[in-house]
Amino acid sequence: MKTALSVALLTILGINTSVAAVPYDLSWPIAGKSVKDVYLFYAKEDSVAKTSAKDGMPACSTNNNGRKYPLHLGIDIDTAKDSKVYPVYAKDTKVARVGSFGYPWGDYVVLSHDNNSWTSLYGHITRDPAIKVGTTISSTSLLGKVIDMSQTTNDINHLHLGIRDRKYDLNEQYPAKSGLNPATRGYGHTTCSELMDEWTNIGIVNPLDYLKKNQFVFVDDADNRVVISGNWKDSQNVDLYIGKGYKALTNAKTSDYASYTVNVPADGNYKIYAFWTPSSDRTKKAEFFIAQTRLIRGTSIDLPLKLYVNKDQSDLSNRGKWVELTSQYLVQGAMGISVTNKGDASKSLIIDGLLLEKQ
Repeated sequence: MKTALSVALLTILGINTSVAAVPYDLSWPIAGKSVKDVYLFYAKEDSVAKTSAKDGMPACSTNNNGRKYPLHLGIDIDTAKDSKVYPVYAKDTKVARVGSFGYPWGDYVVLSHDNNSWTSLYGHITRDPAIKVGTTISSTSLLGKVIDMSQTTNDINHLHLGIRDRKYDLNEQYPAKSGLNPATRGYGHTTCSELMDEWTNIGIVNPLDYLKKNQFVFVDDADNRVVISGNWKDSQNVDLYIGKGYKALTNAKTSDYASYTVNVPADGNYKIYAFWTPSSDRTKKAEFFIAQTRLIRGTSIDLPLKLYVNKDQSDLSNRGKWVELTSQYLVQGAMGISVTNKGDASKSLIIDGLLLEKQ
C-alpha cells in the first residue's frame, strides 16, 4: 500500500507514481460470468492469449523471443445470444458514443465514467433504444443484448469488453496510421504496426485486472509446470486454443501421460476446469487424475484427494469453453493433475489450459 510519505519519496526520486483512474472490482457486464467465460483474452496477456489464425486477427512479433499472438484490445466473454449487458461501473457515468461495427458484428456502446476520466466499450450487441449519447447511466441500465454471430461468422457468441484509462475524445487521431472508427480506436482489433508502439499512449488496460474475480490459477500446456511422457506434438491445427497452441498425443501407450503441477494459493473451495480443442478425431475418454495430500492445518489429519474424471474430447459443444472437471476443497500448496487416454489409442488426446477458480 502506498503512503503519502512513500509517494513523496518516489516523486523526489523521479519515479512515476500515477495510479490508474480505473477502479478495481468492476462488475461483470453479464450476470454470472467470471474468468472461465473469457474465450479470447487481452492480447498482452502472453501466457493466456487465445491465438488462432482463424480468429481473423494479425499475428504480431513481441519481445518475448519473437513469440507471435494476435492483438486483441480487450476480452471476449463467451455467452448466449440475447444475454443482457449492463455497465461495469455506474458512478458519474454517461453514454459517450453509440454506433455499429457493421453487419454481422452488431452495435457498440462507449461509456465515460467518473466525469469522463476513463471509458469502457461494449461490442457485438443490439443496443437498447433508451441508450443514447448523453444518457446518464445507472448500474441497472440495460445497454443491450448480445447478438447471434454463430450463424453468420462461425464465431462463438460473445461480448467484447474494452477499457481505456483515459477520457473519451471523439477527435483523437492516434495511432496516426489507424484506419479504425474514432469511436472504437483503441478498443477492438487493429494491426501490429499501428498499435505496438502506441499501446501506452492510447491508455489500453486489461479488463481482467479490474473486474471482480475469484482468486484463480492458470497453467498452460507450454508452461514448465507441465511434464509429459510419450510422443506429444505441438499443434495449432484446430482453432480456439490457449497460448501458442496445444499438445496432441496419438497412438498413446498405457504409460504415456501429461502431468500439471498447480500451486493452490489458499485453502478453500475451488472449481477445476480444463480447456482443449474438440474434434471428431479426439478421444472420447480423456482421464484426468486429480490428487492432493491436503493436510489439515494444526492437526495430523490427512485427507488425501484422489479423483478420476473422464471427459469426451470429441464433443464439439465444448468448442472454446472451459470444461468443469470437479469442485473440491483444496489446501494451500502443490497439487497434481495428470491426463491419460483411456479410450481408443488411435484417437488424439489433447492438453491445453488448466484453471483453478476459488469459490
